[in-house]
Amino acid sequence: MGGVLVVIGVALAYPISRLIIRRGGDGEDLSYKRNIYRYALAIANTGFFGNFLVLNIWGEKGLFEYTLFTFCITVVIYSWGLAILMPAGGKAKNGAKSLLKRVCTPALISLVLGATLGLVGTYQYVPPFILTT
Repeated sequence: MGGVLVVIGVALAYPISRLIIRRGGDGEDLSYKRNIYRYALAIANTGFFGNFLVLNIWGEKGLFEYTLFTFCITVVIYSWGLAILMPAGGKAKNGAKSLLKRVCTPALISLVLGATLGLVGTYQYVPPFILTT
């Protein structure tokens, strides 16, 4: 359900951001301003404070379900969100390589790695100092 809502949010953010910022003056590049609105429209505020509220209200089972619900949102934040909010800083010769470099952030890599280790069950072989970090 979380993934479906994120896809709907991102899809709606593109046309709505064009409605909010229609024209620029004197050849102004509006893509970065539109990207800020796209991010703000598509991504819910999923701060860590909510984890404590969910834990206290619904317990550990509720926290687990909430974490599963927000997993897709977190992936989108650290991939698409960072990619559109980080200025390109110039034209790269290879656009796909530049996008991949901007999307593969340490946060997204650790998120995917942690989820993979948890699902496969090999997290028990990871040194404790890495797990607590």
